[in-house]
Amino acid sequence: YKENKQEFKEQFEFKKDEEKRMIYSPALIHDRLIRRFDREEYWVYFTKETIEKIAHKFLMEKRVNYTNLEHTDKKFDDIYMVESWIVSSENDKAYSLGYTKKDVPIGSWMVGYKVKNEDVWENQIKTGKVKGLSVEGEFELITQSFSKDEYIYNKIINILKNTK
Repeated sequence: YKENKQEFKEQFEFKKDEEKRMIYSPALIHDRLIRRFDREEYWVYFTKETIEKIAHKFLMEKRVNYTNLEHTDKKFDDIYMVESWIVSSENDKAYSLGYTKKDVPIGSWMVGYKVKNEDVWENQIKTGKVKGLSVEGEFELITQSFSKDEYIYNKIINILKNTK
């Protein structure tokens, strides 16, 4: 997989609304490989159904203000998820924010964060030091080994299924 890293975009740059001090970004995109490291490198992906469950669980557990910088112990209590939605149509807000249907397909989880922390807004977001976000969580992973050919084959099948 390393020879085609473009296909495995791990994180999208968020979109900013300077006036409202909001950032918007896909939190999870279905069937897209995400590179992870623990003791070794591995890849994960989530289906549309799993993403919807994760988004609901995140909100039910009231994790809307569990934010930190770069998955570290530096936590903030003044940055809040105030919008959460599953992309559901060709006219979705995600596309009006500037994301494309190719990058953020229907079934993806989008989020919007209100940034009340002055230091983070001025010195991290406005300066471009922080450009994206990711969801932090503990997930039960089902291990499956597959070759690049199998992945590409499954991707083609999914494209054909979604073609009208």
